Amino acid sequence: EEGNLARLEIRKGEEKDNEKVFATIKKMPFPLQNREFVVKLIWSRSPKNVTVALISVNDTVDYGESMGSKVRGKTAALFTATNIKNDSEMYQVNRCKIRMLQFMDAGGHIPARVVNKKIPESLSIIGVLSNSFKRDDKIDKAAMEKLASIIKNVPQVYNDDEVISIQKGIEFHEKCKEVKHFDELESPDDKVEMKLVHVDGESLVTAVATTVIDASVEECAAFIYNDVGSRETLAKIGERKDGLLESIVEEINQHSQYYFSTRSVGVALIQHRQNRSIFTWKKEADGKVVVVLSDTEKLQDKYPIKKGTIVVAAISVWVFESQKAIGEIQQTKATYTTRIDFKGSIPTSIINNIAPTFLSASSTLRQKFDKSKEIDSHNRTELAKRIRVEEIGGATLAATITFGNLSKERKGQQTMESDLGKFWMKVEKRGNIWGKSVVDVRESMERTTAFFWDINSRVNVATGGKNDKVLDDRENMFQKSITREELLEGHLKGFQHTGKFTSTMKLARISKDSVVITVQSLEQEERGRKKIPRLSRMPTTNQTSFTAGEKTAIQFTRIGEKETRVEMASELELGKRVSRNSAKQSLKKNLSKTTKAAFYFNNLLKDEELNEGDGKVMGIHMMQRVQERAMGNNRERNASLFIKENKALRELAEKYVFFEPMLCAAVKSKLQAHQKVPGRAEGLEELDGRKIGGSLAIVLATTLTGKHAIDEWSLQFPAVQEILKNHLWLRPMLEEMTFKLMKEVRWGVKSRVATGAFTSMLDVFTDLYITHTFFNDKDQYGYFQASLASLCVSIGVQLLIIFVNYRKIGWKRVAREMFPVIIGYKPAVDAYRVASGRSVEKGQLFNPVMEMQFMKCSEMFAEGIPGVIIQLMAIATKVADKKEIAVGSWVSLVVSAISTGFISASVSYDLDTNPKKRQQTPDFYGYVPPETSKRTTVFVAMMFFSAGMLLIRCTTIVLLGLLGNRWAFAYIAADLGLYLIVKTLRADFWWWLPLGGNLEIVSSILARIVTKVITDFTSIVHLRHPFELGGIYWTFSFVLTMGSLPAAIKIFEGRKGDRQVVHLSWTILYILLPSTLFMFGLFFTFINKKFINTFVSFERGMDRSIRGYKESQGDSEKAFFLFTISKNHWISIENEAHTWVEDNWLRWQKEQPKWLDENIRAKIPEEWIPSSAERNKELLRRAGAKRVTLLQKGENLRQRGRRKITIR
Repeated sequence: EEGNLARLEIRKGEEKDNEKVFATIKKMPFPLQNREFVVKLIWSRSPKNVTVALISVNDTVDYGESMGSKVRGKTAALFTATNIKNDSEMYQVNRCKIRMLQFMDAGGHIPARVVNKKIPESLSIIGVLSNSFKRDDKIDKAAMEKLASIIKNVPQVYNDDEVISIQKGIEFHEKCKEVKHFDELESPDDKVEMKLVHVDGESLVTAVATTVIDASVEECAAFIYNDVGSRETLAKIGERKDGLLESIVEEINQHSQYYFSTRSVGVALIQHRQNRSIFTWKKEADGKVVVVLSDTEKLQDKYPIKKGTIVVAAISVWVFESQKAIGEIQQTKATYTTRIDFKGSIPTSIINNIAPTFLSASSTLRQKFDKSKEIDSHNRTELAKRIRVEEIGGATLAATITFGNLSKERKGQQTMESDLGKFWMKVEKRGNIWGKSVVDVRESMERTTAFFWDINSRVNVATGGKNDKVLDDRENMFQKSITREELLEGHLKGFQHTGKFTSTMKLARISKDSVVITVQSLEQEERGRKKIPRLSRMPTTNQTSFTAGEKTAIQFTRIGEKETRVEMASELELGKRVSRNSAKQSLKKNLSKTTKAAFYFNNLLKDEELNEGDGKVMGIHMMQRVQERAMGNNRERNASLFIKENKALRELAEKYVFFEPMLCAAVKSKLQAHQKVPGRAEGLEELDGRKIGGSLAIVLATTLTGKHAIDEWSLQFPAVQEILKNHLWLRPMLEEMTFKLMKEVRWGVKSRVATGAFTSMLDVFTDLYITHTFFNDKDQYGYFQASLASLCVSIGVQLLIIFVNYRKIGWKRVAREMFPVIIGYKPAVDAYRVASGRSVEKGQLFNPVMEMQFMKCSEMFAEGIPGVIIQLMAIATKVADKKEIAVGSWVSLVVSAISTGFISASVSYDLDTNPKKRQQTPDFYGYVPPETSKRTTVFVAMMFFSAGMLLIRCTTIVLLGLLGNRWAFAYIAADLGLYLIVKTLRADFWWWLPLGGNLEIVSSILARIVTKVITDFTSIVHLRHPFELGGIYWTFSFVLTMGSLPAAIKIFEGRKGDRQVVHLSWTILYILLPSTLFMFGLFFTFINKKFINTFVSFERGMDRSIRGYKESQGDSEKAFFLFTISKNHWISIENEAHTWVEDNWLRWQKEQPKWLDENIRAKIPEEWIPSSAERNKELLRRAGAKRVTLLQKGENLRQRGRRKITIR
């Protein structure tokens, strides 16, 4: 924290138990030398205190490395901690007074400004120590509980002045109750009612605030009485919204105290106001408690009035009256009445602004004791008991029919984007809209139903249901009349309409495991009986009201002991005056109740109850809360509030001090340098948490997806790995958070999209420039044709990949995917999909990550490599013809090489940092280190040595081509032929992609040729994989390419080639060979050394597949090596694989693991399925899936009106 260059504990094995020696090097500003201090600490203990003495020693210290020039300083210090007599009943914590005296001789001359900066840093240990053991909340709570006990149990004796003060307060309170002309104030707290009386220009103000508190009268009075002098209040002076600048409290007796406060009015030109009062409480015979603040002129000598401060005249009364308890939770009605003479002329507008502020104590009191969750839970439990015993009656059939009709899919319905559950919507006609949502909730069916039934629960009111009211509740019949209002935008700008919904809400139990709630507007019921049209009046102003219609059905289905599926279908009739967009927003708000329920119950789950799916829900909810801007809270503040609301997160924050600061710093998403934080989770402090969380941003900027980011980030911090291991739901939560963060911050997905688009478009621009140059030069027109052909081939190959991947989804999708390829924006589209975490769609042959890699490789093979060869050939011919080479030609060449190198590095980097691939093949993927600086160095090294290899190989081809085409073709054919012969002789010819039949033969030939060519020209690190070239052949190709250029120059020179070309070739060699080798060495210096063996491995593709299957522990990994890899790789263990499927098939059908999706199922041979019954069942399921696909295609064709299809 002090920024020391080093701090070591010196151990010689001779130290006593009460001694330690430390060496510290303090950093000094330039040009001063750093200071070294070596000190011994000795502690001693007496009955009253503990003393720690610190003295300098002359020990020589080995820091393990050179620390530069430094000056040895001397210091001495004495630290004393003395116990304070403790009232254990009140405080329940031990306390002590600490004192520190220090002498320091830093040696040499140091400017005063440096000393003034360094001394506070040295003494800051006192503040750190105090904050580490701070227990303000516990002490405040203990003091309040003690006073509440006194109010309840200890009789008090009041003097005449106190009796008069109390009596005046009660009379003032009663008088204000009779006042009829109070103005309603807009309260910042919906649960606190505020009223005000003020005459404009006068200084006298009377205000009243009323609310209900979830606590006893004694607890309420004790909190109000103690809060003015509590540690929490004193710690926030100057920061509070009520303008408190000073608070002085002096106790008189158990029921009275002096209270002097100074506040800012909030307007710069108006002087501060001071209140000087006596605070007195009294419990009345009827059980209510009165707290009165009345003016006093005492203690002016002790606490004089500050110059420029005006003393106000005020009387304030709190009256606490007991109400009917809710379960075991006591209820108290709190009324705060105050009259203040501000002494001066103050406009009503200013009073209206500050009145809610000085009445905010009512809101503070309510929030302090708020037990909304406990009260809602109590009410929900009572409702759930009634629902549990509700019989299946006559309403069952009607409810079933209503839900069935409403939940039917509508033609032309649209799927709405949602992070949680499934949502559909259809605009039926102008003003009429239908929608449906399906969400799983982690709570029992009865309690989930009760959540929706109790529309006036505190959580529903707090989250947007404050306009929902119950008109008539027939509790025994589970039927009630409800009303709600909603402000909707009209078609005309500036016109708003208030829709009034009055409906009947019914509940019916359908079966033991199913309940349905229906909501139907009274007007719809009336219209259904009498067949009368719905009437509406035309608006006469820009704000009108109308009667809206609603029909909603919600089915709750038990799918587990504490898991319920909620299906909600709703149809709204809003009339023609409401805009289409406003109608959609109204429906979304109605359907979002399902999501709100899922979030609410997820927050109530304990740590041990959570699973990975719950963690994902938690991450979605947290990021929604973080993005809120209510009440001026920033992202960190919102994250902190969410942690306090969520039971599992709160448990972790209480267990690990660093956890909450870590999450808050993570959501802040501010780029900063990586910081090392070693140590176990239990030993880390708040500062460590902020360092860990702050390091996530830079990892997000250097990884492909949220999963990649969390994997790399966690590897850097042992504490994070520890909590991820012990709390399995935490990783999905963090991954969901990173998905959101990468989408919204400029250096996340936006950066990746921009980088992908920029590099691609820059390459296209330079290619167009050089192609235009070729076109205008008659001598180089052939290069123009070659460049155009290369570009067309590249686009054609990419379009072919699109067709192969999307053909099963449909031609419309194929056409949509081809468009970005044609306009050159495909890299940006792929980067966005991968970074957003898109998964493989049904009908796709390979996932977005693999699609992106194929597109990049095809671009390199058909455009990047030929483009560099063409440009180098054009430069060489110009040199031979003794023509001047334009700077643009060299720039275009370098841009093309670096762009290809960037693509090459991206392919290897993204695949290696993929957590799924690291899990499936941990002995191959993982060479990129977790540290941000190292991984950046590795990426840059890969990019530049790939660019260097490209230029070296292309220069070799150009030189041989200048001697004659047969030389170049002979060189390429010999190299490629040797490779294919080796692959064939080693029985390693088959490529890994499982296309089957003749297509697999063709794909194997093409893949072997393409991967060999790409490796020769770019040395893509990933292609050392046994499925591709293999480690040893990759290294052989690298060495061969390096040696080919000097050999080609010698041959060209020996065949009497042009001297200028020879000179240019040697220049290129002298630049590229050492720089490429340097980058290659840099790459090997920074990668994880345990993966170096993969560069010289003799392992074949089939060996890798078989070994991967046999060594894998989980079913998903075994399935990967069988059903996503060509059968030619594992045909030798087919019987073993067959047995594995037979032994586990029934278990898979019961567990339904995620990896056993439609694509994997379709690849499992039907003869491997055990028993004819299971085989027939699976065949019927597959046939059904195909029929559904055909039906969908037929429906799409009918909607387009192209042709009719009849499917039997």
